[in-house]
Amino acid sequence: MNRGWPKGKKFSDEHRQRLSESHKGHVPVNKKDPVESVCQNCGVLFLHKNPPSKPRKYCGLECQRMVATQKGRERKYPRNDQHPNWNGGTSKEREIAHNRIEYKNWRTAVFKRDNYTCQAEGCGVRGGYNEAHHIKSWADYPEVRYDIANGITLCKKCHDITKGRNKNE
Repeated sequence: MNRGWPKGKKFSDEHRQRLSESHKGHVPVNKKDPVESVCQNCGVLFLHKNPPSKPRKYCGLECQRMVATQKGRERKYPRNDQHPNWNGGTSKEREIAHNRIEYKNWRTAVFKRDNYTCQAEGCGVRGGYNEAHHIKSWADYPEVRYDIANGITLCKKCHDITKGRNKNE
């Protein structure tokens, strides 16, 4: 279906003759001889059949996408100590430890053992936002940090009371 042509109308013989003359010497893109180009990303020499007015810049989609997403390029902002907001690696040991798999496994094991129920006396809230509490202090007893017997499940409210965060309640 050619949308550019007038539908249902026939071209005159004179018009068809002019169209024919204008197309003489025109070679379709897929019939042209391949042209050599150098990939702007990886520098590989490759062949393509695009017209000289629109040469290809990249040898394939992989190089084109790599340039588009800036992979393999210099970063816009420096990392670590080169960044202007760097504070000398001030992440606390506790923050780092809470992202380790050992801590996550310990926390899950404590929750499962306690059936996801707050173990504070008189509470018994099940589910919701639970927190794993160390019976022996995390900072003072590093040898029992990941010992399941040193953990207890508490709801947020009971954990705040246990830690002394809400002394007025």
